[in-house]
Amino acid sequence: MRTALVLGAVLTGPAQAEPPMTAAEFSAYVGTDTLTYGYSTGIVGIAAYGPDQTLVWRYEGSDCVNGRYYQSGDEICFSFEVREISVCWHFALGSGRLHGTATNTPGNDRIFEIGRSDRPLDCPDLRPGV
Repeated sequence: MRTALVLGAVLTGPAQAEPPMTAAEFSAYVGTDTLTYGYSTGIVGIAAYGPDQTLVWRYEGSDCVNGRYYQSGDEICFSFEVREISVCWHFALGSGRLHGTATNTPGNDRIFEIGRSDRPLDCPDLRPGV
């Protein structure tokens, strides 16, 4: 129970306490690195960021997809080749890590950075910005 309370505080605190990042701030933070994210639901996703707000995304155990992110009001939205809708987030830094709250999904999912690498994502034939 204590772990759930601490995790809940980590997930909700920084993303709500800080003003949302802009797409330019987000780009500066992620660079061209590969970030691993944990969701409040337990799902893990990995994003390899590229130039010009491009990325390759993969849920753990799934196929890779190309995508882009962009500024929309105070949100950072992600669109992917395989989805007809965009998913938008409010991102902020807290404790030196990225945290986000989805703004247009049922239940307002939460996401948090759990790892960072300069290695590309293992996705044959897909690279950000290509």
